[in-house]
Amino acid sequence: MGFWIFMLFCDLLIPAVMIGFGKRWQKKPPKEINSIYGYRTTMSMKNRDTWIFAHQYCGKIWYICGWILLVLSVALMFLSVGKDEDTVGVLGLVICLIQIVPLCVSIIMTERGLRRYFDKKGRRLFSGTPEGGYDQKTEDDHVTKNQFSEKEENALALCMSLGMCFGIGAGVIVGVWTGQLPVCMIFGVSIGLGAGTVIGLLLRKENHD
Repeated sequence: MGFWIFMLFCDLLIPAVMIGFGKRWQKKPPKEINSIYGYRTTMSMKNRDTWIFAHQYCGKIWYICGWILLVLSVALMFLSVGKDEDTVGVLGLVICLIQIVPLCVSIIMTERGLRRYFDKKGRRLFSGTPEGGYDQKTEDDHVTKNQFSEKEENALALCMSLGMCFGIGAGVIVGVWTGQLPVCMIFGVSIGLGAGTVIGLLLRKENHD
């Protein structure tokens, strides 16, 4: 039981960090651009405006995804209660790998958000904030230039998240039935995430045709 508690603690680290920093960055982004702490990419560090925007945008994604991952991680770890240490260890490792996916997706979405609302030199294209919204007329004009709206980006992220959740569920069911839980979960997540991404992209493309 001691090893199970240790693995549960390890699997809760990433969700806890996402929730904590996500909430903080939405309300209090780092005051100064620095090379040590914060969301640091070439685009986010252009100026203070892009710096604050990136933290609020990424913070919102992290806060939502963090809670989803927290619930899923706890639920999946409870399935391994009473199992041998090998099973618990492999399941814990698989959960950690799954948690990396939303982290990568959040970076992609934040960078796309920065490029949607700022030009290459970091100058704002239209007014507003991730929390309060943006000038709709100016945003609509900008979106027509071969870019996608924020709602479409969120829809894609939702499809990817739902696909991953269904993949996890299917992987757990098949894994418990066959006795190959880790392998089935990996396949389930991969197929679910891939299917969700394809569906999201198809829906987004259909919206623009």
